[in-house]
Amino acid sequence: MFEDLKTWKIWASFLQHWGVSKYVAIILETVGPMNIIGAQVMYVSYPLFKAIIPEVHLMAMTKLLEDQYKRNSFIELLREDTVVEQP
Repeated sequence: MFEDLKTWKIWASFLQHWGVSKYVAIILETVGPMNIIGAQVMYVSYPLFKAIIPEVHLMAMTKLLEDQYKRNSFIELLREDTVVEQP
């Protein structure tokens, strides 16, 4: 989890900047087990996404969708008022 924390903080800051972090948290919680299907879609679509999204972000997203513990940790991060990016 800790190796993905920097990436999660980048995502959380971006989502908070646009004011949608709480909505993304609700969606991740509501979808529940369907997140595994999302992870499989990420694996299949990897060749398309890798041209526009850094590999580190793709792998972090896939792992997040597959692992309920990581997903819950990211949801907690999204629900924080502000996320300070680490240098």
